[in-house]
Amino acid sequence: MGEGSSPGVSGCSRVRVGLEGGQGCVEGAQKLVHIALGGNEGGREANAALLAERWDRIFFTGGAATGRVVLRAAAENLTPVTLELGGKSPVIVDATADIPLAARRIVAGKLLNCGQTCVAPDYILCERSVEPELLDALRREI
Repeated sequence: MGEGSSPGVSGCSRVRVGLEGGQGCVEGAQKLVHIALGGNEGGREANAALLAERWDRIFFTGGAATGRVVLRAAAENLTPVTLELGGKSPVIVDATADIPLAARRIVAGKLLNCGQTCVAPDYILCERSVEPELLDALRREI
């Protein structure tokens, strides 16, 4: 489950049973989501339904408030949890940088998965001396 980054849950016994029963990976995961959520596509109800299940491990990407909810639910079954909570990902560009290469990587990082990755750049800090060149390079890349 996640609020927008790369959501993931691993180790669910239902998925293992589905896969061992001959279903493909995608079909097994789809069946699990359908069973767990009762057809619900997301939101608080879906989160509650997922958290009511027993998991071997929970991976959560999102904000601190929902992270607390996940931790409380996981504590009921002593389920190990990996949290990746919020934060911002700055890019720092100094005068020694290869500006065209930096621009290419910044744009690629921001546009990867429509910007929905935990390492997508949120803002750029650059030396004033490279700002005009960097802005031009960013425009060309976009």
